[in-house]
Amino acid sequence: MTNPSRPKIIAAMPAYNEESHIGTMVLKTKQYVEEVIVVDDGSTDYTYEIAWATIEFNRRRYPRIKGKVVRHSSNLGKVEAVKTGVNKALGSIIAVVDADSWWKPDTLVRLVDYMLLNGKKAVTGYVHP
Repeated sequence: MTNPSRPKIIAAMPAYNEESHIGTMVLKTKQYVEEVIVVDDGSTDYTYEIAWATIEFNRRRYPRIKGKVVRHSSNLGKVEAVKTGVNKALGSIIAVVDADSWWKPDTLVRLVDYMLLNGKKAVTGYVHP
């Protein structure tokens, strides 16, 4: 659940052929953000449909969380997908969350809290291979 004293957090989620992960990642981020923006970067699988269905199915269950799916007509690459997501985001903090990420439950909260407590403008997590 989001903290009322924490700024509005938006998740921009670039995705390319992530039909097996996208639904799980959308649901994982729901407890930390106020909006999830999935950018389907020209996938050739059902990434768009699964992301859209996950957001729609959970709209009544989690009315506080907004969601949208944006689709590139062709694969433009991760950088362009991130740009699209960031440009669609209207929040104080934008978290770029890869669709194939596997986070611990409190990862995003810890990153945002660290950023706010230490006066940072940006933070990143360390990925263990």
